[in-house]
Amino acid sequence: MNYSYDNILDMLKHGVDPADIAKAFTDNLNAAIRAADKPSEFEVACCDFAEKWHDVLDAYALETGESIDNDLYFTGDDVKQVLPNIIKVYKLTQDYLNGVKNLASVYTNTGGSDETETFESLINDLIGK
Repeated sequence: MNYSYDNILDMLKHGVDPADIAKAFTDNLNAAIRAADKPSEFEVACCDFAEKWHDVLDAYALETGESIDNDLYFTGDDVKQVLPNIIKVYKLTQDYLNGVKNLASVYTNTGGSDETETFESLINDLIGK
């Protein structure tokens, strides 16, 4: 129930006990506090991901005997903070690579020849293959 001055006044006029109104309000307030404190599905997933990543690093260290740099470990909050930027960089990289692929899929040699070369053949010529 939404509590407003008019709602409360109506309840009081209709004989509702003020203690019952206060209890209902308190119950609703406590439920809202619990809901606000509960982590979102995304937050839970970020923590799960970080825990699984720790498991991967620990298993790798055990299997290989290598020491793992502490910088490779991160928290769920780290994932939550960084993931949106990783997604942006990924999308920009994909857009860039698609653009390069579209530009470079076929290259027309402008040295007076009508010869068409593939991007791969141009790179091979550039590096002397």
